[in-house]
Amino acid sequence: MKFETLTAAMLLLTVNCQERGYSRAKPGSSASPSALALSAVPSVTSQPAELASAPAMTAERELALRSEQLAASGPASPELIAKFQATAAAWRPLAKRWKIAFADPHCFVRGCALSMSSPDLGSLEQMTLALAHEPSFMAWDGGKFRSGPLSVPAKPKQMQATWIFFVD
Repeated sequence: MKFETLTAAMLLLTVNCQERGYSRAKPGSSASPSALALSAVPSVTSQPAELASAPAMTAERELALRSEQLAASGPASPELIAKFQATAAAWRPLAKRWKIAFADPHCFVRGCALSMSSPDLGSLEQMTLALAHEPSFMAWDGGKFRSGPLSVPAKPKQMQATWIFFVD
């Protein structure tokens, strides 16, 4: 397995584990440093009941449920919109490098969503890796979620992933 592919998989696992209420063992705990030692922590960004009870779910359905929950929180404050726009603006050079197109962001009380599309899945995954090292991405103080890659119905050769940045 290529290092980049493994790193992307680990990043997605970390983001999804954090979103689902898990975190790495705290320093000084009895867990060995080499162990992954995930322990349950109350989730600040709770997931819809449909997600918790679903045995298996498509990427489309999970994104739809999370988006509905986000939208139900109501309109975002001008401050949150400005904060997210500034955060996303820092990603534009990365998007240009990987030929990623951004949709308009949508912000609500509980967070903001931004869809990214590309003609190839590899570029979306490279963008995910690059974002992981972007200071504005790391500085976002809420939970993060990235959907699985989805095809764009209106453009069959386009792949899309949506990031949701939660306000905790």
